[in-house]
Parts: sequence; C-alpha cells; structure tokens
Amino acid sequence: MGNPLELELKGFTESRLDLLDDLKMSSVKMLLSILEGPIDENISTRVSASLGDFEIVTQRMKNVYEMFVTDVLGLPKEADAKKIQKALKKDSFDSCI
Repeated sequence: MGNPLELELKGFTESRLDLLDDLKMSSVKMLLSILEGPIDENISTRVSASLGDFEIVTQRMKNVYEMFVTDVLGLPKEADAKKIQKALKKDSFDSCI
C-alpha cells in the first residue's frame, strides 16, 4: 500500500491500521516460515493457490532465487540443493537479495 492519505481513502484509519500492520507482520512470518522450512514445492504451491494473487509473490521469489543462484553463486539455475549448499560461503548473502 502507499502513503497515509491513500490508506485513509481506502478506509484504513486508527484500529484498522493496526489490523493492517498485523496482517503484514503475519504475512512476513508466513513467508519466512515457508523459506526456512523443508524444501517442499507442494507447500508453497498450496499456499499460493489458496491466496490467489500470492502466485505473483511466489513467482517473484523464484526469480530472485534463480538470480541469486546464477549471479551470486555462479551455478546454473537448475542446480540441486546439495550443489547450492556447497557453493554457499560466509559472505554469500552480503549482496542484495
């Protein structure tokens, strides 16, 4: 969402802003849980299917991941998890993800 005026025009004032903040925090926690959890594409597929437009987010995450694997680690985007883990170094995440 945009600036405070834009939020107010959409009905987000006072307590509703708190609810919006809670929603954003819950969304971030959910995404982190998916990222930190076991590698299971079925989980992310089911979550994205249940949330509709969430497919855009998962596609963006996939694109960023592939860019990280190819540009930062220098591996092909199809590299398996073992090769990626071996390629990770202490400073691998110092670049902008």
